[in-house]
Amino acid sequence: SSAAGSSDLGIGGDVGGDVGGNASLAEQRAPLWADVERDPATKHLMYQMMATEGGGSATVEALFNRVAMIRKKVPGYSISDELRSGFYGPINTGKAQRTAITPAMRQRYDREIARVLGGSNIIQGRTDQGTFGDPNANGPGRVFFPGMSRREIYNFWKGSRRGRQFTYQDSARFAEEQNARAPASDGLNQPALTQRPEMPTEPPAELNADLQKIKDQRAELEKPITIRAQLDRGQDNQFRRASMRREVNREVREAAYNSYNDIGAA
Repeated sequence: SSAAGSSDLGIGGDVGGDVGGNASLAEQRAPLWADVERDPATKHLMYQMMATEGGGSATVEALFNRVAMIRKKVPGYSISDELRSGFYGPINTGKAQRTAITPAMRQRYDREIARVLGGSNIIQGRTDQGTFGDPNANGPGRVFFPGMSRREIYNFWKGSRRGRQFTYQDSARFAEEQNARAPASDGLNQPALTQRPEMPTEPPAELNADLQKIKDQRAELEKPITIRAQLDRGQDNQFRRASMRREVNREVREAAYNSYNDIGAA
């Protein structure tokens, strides 16, 4: 129940009481979180995802929204399924699983999760979350809210889960349904902003410069290494004789090995 969820998070009272939000969205999310509470490993992985993805409540909200939308076509789909679906890069590479979660981090993440369980509508029903360079970074429906990092992107998701396709249109319809459930005043008291010309769709210049520097360094490291040794005539002859001796010795060993094989075969 909602009350049980808030107690487990250590915030007291009913979910939606002291964290604010919309009761309808809180009701939608309660069973999704109940599945997580029954699985300590998934709950810990949730914390690790939050630690490596960033974004706080907005990132958690995108996860809950995406799972709620997927469940319309894939009944029973869970937070656990989505965390392990391949969506999150740090989980795919194992970086998230190697991230230690301290008690202070857990308390902060519990507060951020509690806000979402309380029915927040920070990203206005968006289902995708990422940053510049991600496959859907330039996808439609991006929203912006006060205090968000310039590198964060929340927009409409498209993809497939268990053989069922989800389009941008599906995500747009889902966002409309979410916003019908929750007035724009819920969450951060900030109406959603759709993509505008002044909103960046490319990384800021300083980030681009860092990325280019890394690419140049990688290209330099990946260049083939050629070693050219300058030998005088005496050294060159000595080197050639040593190489010939090694080749002759190798041929003798192979001949001996083959002769033993012939004896065994006979």
